[in-house]
Amino acid sequence: MSKETRDPYEGDYLGSDDLPPDKTVDVEISEIIPANSIKDATGRLIDKKILRFKAAKKALILNKTNWRILKAIHGPKEGAWIGKTVPLAVRVLPNAFGEEQVPVVRIMPPKGALLP
Repeated sequence: MSKETRDPYEGDYLGSDDLPPDKTVDVEISEIIPANSIKDATGRLIDKKILRFKAAKKALILNKTNWRILKAIHGPKEGAWIGKTVPLAVRVLPNAFGEEQVPVVRIMPPKGALLP
């Protein structure tokens, strides 16, 4: 009898490996969890807001860049973001976190959107 092994990097939050390369995935925001209200796998509080999506297993920890994009496309009232659809895609940062070519999950703004 064989046991299935769980990917040690699998977790509750979206990472670049969870999205198809070179494609955009539209997801509907179902919940916004306040910062410092959920603990990560090590027991530390997550100090950023978390977005949950309808019919998705994983949530997105909302970094500053994605928060600014979301605010620019759906307005400053976070409660109004519930039910809105956002496109997610993988983008590669040329130099980030002390490494080269770092893939990250980004909320993609519409073409021509003015971002802060």
